[in-house]
Amino acid sequence: MNGTLVICDSNIPWHHNRYSKHHLMSRLARANDVVFVNPQVGALELVRSGGARCLRLGARLERPEGENLTVFTPLALPRRGEFSLLGKADQRYFVRQLRKIIARYPKRDLVLFIGNPWNVFLLDAFPEAACTLYHCSDNFPALFAGGLREKVEQRETELIRRADLVVCSHPKLVQKCIAMRDDVCYLEHAVDERFLRPTESVCSNQCPSDMTNIPHPRIGFVGSIDATVDFELLTKVAGDNTDLNFVLIGPTDDAHRGQLEALTTLPNVHWLATKPWADLPGYLWNLDVAIIPFAMTDFTAAGSPLKQFEYLAAGLPIVSTRLKFADAIRPHIRIGETPEQFGKQLREACDETNHSSKVRERIRTIETGYTWGIRAEELSQQIASRIGVSSCAAKSAPRLDDSTLPE
Repeated sequence: MNGTLVICDSNIPWHHNRYSKHHLMSRLARANDVVFVNPQVGALELVRSGGARCLRLGARLERPEGENLTVFTPLALPRRGEFSLLGKADQRYFVRQLRKIIARYPKRDLVLFIGNPWNVFLLDAFPEAACTLYHCSDNFPALFAGGLREKVEQRETELIRRADLVVCSHPKLVQKCIAMRDDVCYLEHAVDERFLRPTESVCSNQCPSDMTNIPHPRIGFVGSIDATVDFELLTKVAGDNTDLNFVLIGPTDDAHRGQLEALTTLPNVHWLATKPWADLPGYLWNLDVAIIPFAMTDFTAAGSPLKQFEYLAAGLPIVSTRLKFADAIRPHIRIGETPEQFGKQLREACDETNHSSKVRERIRTIETGYTWGIRAEELSQQIASRIGVSSCAAKSAPRLDDSTLPE
């Protein structure tokens, strides 16, 4: 696939972190025009952060350094979630903004890559799309409760049934989607090649300055420190293994800041806050063991955390709670379901940290089958095979009338 226009409707902003959509779009942009669409931002919030000039559509377009794609931040109407009519008007406003972006790329086949199931209305808004795709990268309804969860499930169900292509990143998500259609594509997550640890200098990588005073063994976690983390398990493991130093890297949220602060009162727990994504390989290369201490929920059970591939690309042994891992990855993962089991597996993993043959084996596993370059090519082939094939419902639906909305 090349020379197409890919509009990526993302549920995560470009500058938040690097997730699967970021990596896939970065690579598709090497042969296609790609517009990465951030979640909508309220006009007042945008004015406070960047001034009134940001209200202009052109000012909300950005070309990130080192990338060949464009990032667009659409505006949202005030109080759109409070009234049904405002919600519908906001959808039309969103579509109108996207149409103005698409108009900048004439005579291109349009690929509509939908990452937010709430935005199923985009199928009706762009019947001319050569291919519509739903990227089911998480069990999104599990993030919500009550009536909102039901609404998200309804919209996702419609999207799964009507999109030309459904791409899932986890076997549980495939099972969910295949109950509604029989042509679901399984596209596993992967890793950026920059995380691959140089095998010729396995034990001689320069250590980041804020980690040099933390003694070995260093047990590392990189990622969002939020509801996915089993704080009770991690606190017990760190408290019972005081000779192991736990290095936590990543953002937290207000709801879990107190739990993180309580955890860091332990002298062997070190929170280094958030680091630029490009700096993360250097931190990983200077750890001894990596962990995935996830709480077992409906959301994490269907998740494929990118950190598993980043850890292995860095040559690290992994200790995790009982998640489902790919067959090729599973031999490199140690499972600990209780604090006692988790601690025991950590100690055994520490014993093999400097086994260069095992380090190289982990790196080879990732290098040969789990890079984003490989995944982007697989996705490109799937999309190319569907371009030009009209979908049943989405292509026949009328276009939304957005003529009464402001820019």
